[in-house]
Amino acid sequence: MCLDDHSRLVPLWQREGMEHDIDYLRAVLDRNPETCFVGEEEGDIMAAALDLFDGRRGFVQGVVVTPSRRGKGLGQQI
Repeated sequence: MCLDDHSRLVPLWQREGMEHDIDYLRAVLDRNPETCFVGEEEGDIMAAALDLFDGRRGFVQGVVVTPSRRGKGLGQQI
């Protein structure tokens, strides 16, 4: 995941009531650039995961899969 993905992530996150402010994503990626992921298919983001590490503990902040692709294991893969 990178900051340039933001505009493609907003519809996915809004639908699920997740935080989607670009400044929030920037802060997350500044601290956790290697633990946040998107899953793409033909240029469209199908799944995304924000996995955070605070220096001592790691945790999953959120995982979301586009509704049409749910039930196919993408959330688990991401």
